[in-house]
Amino acid sequence: MNRIHVEAIHKGLILDQHIYTKSGALLLPRGTSLNEQHIPYLKNLGIEYIEVTPKLARKKLGSFSLDRSKDVSDEETLESPILLREAEATEAAKDRDFYHLLREDLSQMVKQAVINYSQKGGHDADIDAITGMFRELVRGRNRILYLLDIKSVDGYTFRHSVNVAVISVLVGITMGLSAASLRNIALGGLYHDLGKKRIPPEVLWSDRPLDRESRQKIEEHPRLGYEILHRDKDIPEEVALIALQHQERMDGSGYPKRLTGDSVHLFSQIVSIADVYEAMTSSRQYRRGFNPVETVEYLMGASGVLFPERVVKALLNSITLFRIGSVIQLSNNDCGVVIQANRRLPSRPIVRIVFNEHQIPLDHEKIIDLSDPGNLSLYIIRSFN
Repeated sequence: MNRIHVEAIHKGLILDQHIYTKSGALLLPRGTSLNEQHIPYLKNLGIEYIEVTPKLARKKLGSFSLDRSKDVSDEETLESPILLREAEATEAAKDRDFYHLLREDLSQMVKQAVINYSQKGGHDADIDAITGMFRELVRGRNRILYLLDIKSVDGYTFRHSVNVAVISVLVGITMGLSAASLRNIALGGLYHDLGKKRIPPEVLWSDRPLDRESRQKIEEHPRLGYEILHRDKDIPEEVALIALQHQERMDGSGYPKRLTGDSVHLFSQIVSIADVYEAMTSSRQYRRGFNPVETVEYLMGASGVLFPERVVKALLNSITLFRIGSVIQLSNNDCGVVIQANRRLPSRPIVRIVFNEHQIPLDHEKIIDLSDPGNLSLYIIRSFN
């Protein structure tokens, strides 16, 4: 067993310890033989050192199976077809385990996203249906590797992609799209930022204002993602188009092609607005997320200009602005927890008050429906998602 710095790892090393994701899910089990796809993700997990065992030579593998009484040369042992097939089968089994773990990690994130964003609060039937759809969509080897590419960019990009995909599906359901359309939207939302894999990290994650050259590099990621997906005959063209067009805007102010109006595919329009909503409401290292009401005000102002009105309306009718379980503060300084969304008025959910205006815990249950006419003077001033 050797302890090795993450910058020194290379293809062929065998893990001598389990590797876990930040959510606690097992990502790479002990005994995994590292390949080109594993290495960048390990680096991006923030791991400094890993424990590895040097990969066994084929000769050594053979020595466990051959009769030592027979006079067999090293060359014969190396080329044993049976031993080679056994070694290949072992590697294939480890790959299957790795892909299964990635899909399980994805399923957990999809489930949580449905709970967070669905106006219905993530009923079991919705969770099962949407999670099951995503599990089926990422069964192919290439589709799993695309997920790994997105994970290797960084944890935020992967989480963002999953959230965008789920929000997009919720919007598609509200718009009455077919099951086949929902599958393409889900896959396109999941892979819309795949091209960021090819953007230099110093440009992608710069905390300084980007110069013109850097901005041009950033604006290449839709085209780069499209090229990857378009070459894959197993990926529908609509999915590749989502990657290409998700930064386009109705008024031609988007990129990379400055498309206008209906020249942007409907699926791309849906993923585009989900992308903006998720990005604005999520906190990053350099800023806090916007209040959901502020985000909705922006989207409503952009309705018919940057985004089609029907897609903006569908988004507002699909998601809860204040996630179930969110801690909020009201304009009278009472604090509570969101327990149910209001479909008619997403900005005015039903809240269970926990602390009064003096921050003293209540000794009785107090439920306030902010959409009730008697409560119109109250409004949410802060949200702690």
